Amino acid sequence: MEAAKMKEHMVVANPADFHWKPKETLPAGAMAANVYGDPTKGNYAFYSKFPAKYTVPQHWHTDDCMVAIIKGSMRIDPENAASVNIQEGGFFKLPGHMRYVAHTPKETIFLVWEQNHSTYTTRIRKTTLETSRHFSRRQNTSGSPNYQSSSSLRRDIGFSHTLAS
Repeated sequence: MEAAKMKEHMVVANPADFHWKPKETLPAGAMAANVYGDPTKGNYAFYSKFPAKYTVPQHWHTDDCMVAIIKGSMRIDPENAASVNIQEGGFFKLPGHMRYVAHTPKETIFLVWEQNHSTYTTRIRKTTLETSRHFSRRQNTSGSPNYQSSSSLRRDIGFSHTLAS
């Protein structure tokens, strides 16, 4: 058997094995469970869980990433484009640098993966953003959370989410 083939191994991650952790680069309530690779070093896959009536403020990803909705649904509101609803069982690809807002009307679980990182994003490092955003939760007239930003806080981030300015 080739040496390269001997180094390959099957990765298995069943739901009982998931280690859910708060997704610190997003507003409170988002959870993630890494199941393959390391987002700071290359190819990866992770499950994410957003609560009902959850909104992720406008942001973008450096590279393309793929998403499959496992449970629930998600609405994507791209900047300068029509909203798109992705239903349970649906798939979408987010092009790198596309600015968008994400909404989940009910609890939603989805799988995110990325492959073929560019050299620039292979090493996603903790970066202090001069004009990063601080999100304060308030209720809007529909009763769902709405995050309002203020640009006075310097904050370290440790993942590939970049909040739009």
